[in-house]
Amino acid sequence: FLENVHIMRALWTQDGVHYQGDSYQLEDANIEPKPAQGLVPLWFGANVEAAIRRAVKHADGWTGAGSSVLAVLATNIALVQELLDADGRTQADFPISNRMYLAVDDAEARALRRLQEWSGAYYGNAEIPERWAIWGIPAGYEEELAEMAEMDVNEFVLNPVFEYKEQMGQLASITGLV
Repeated sequence: FLENVHIMRALWTQDGVHYQGDSYQLEDANIEPKPAQGLVPLWFGANVEAAIRRAVKHADGWTGAGSSVLAVLATNIALVQELLDADGRTQADFPISNRMYLAVDDAEARALRRLQEWSGAYYGNAEIPERWAIWGIPAGYEEELAEMAEMDVNEFVLNPVFEYKEQMGQLASITGLV
């Protein structure tokens, strides 16, 4: 994984990349066109300590797992902030985000049922959405998102789990983004 990160960053910014690693060897490798902004920010998603440490050391931002309950998210954010502080960095150069699974629907019971169906199929446990997902109309999401913002979450990744296009269209129209 880390070899891939090093290779991508080198290819994005250099010509004639030479790389000798355990899994990959490159001789005079190039990609074109290179990203216009130079380095593309890499965000790592992580939910266990070793992966969070790897994210802070090698990434440009961190995303909390969509299946994390708020108490676990708070613990993980504290670890990220502790690691950043030890390295003399702040969230200004290493933002924190959190993924939230969601179901947009004016019928809250139906939205929850659909999340439970998805969670049962995806995670093998239909009961988890009540602990870590948001559902119903976006105006109802404010409390959960505000609570995460108070924990220093800078950005939210709102992740519909079914009817993606329709869900995003509903979210955008209700929030005034379209």
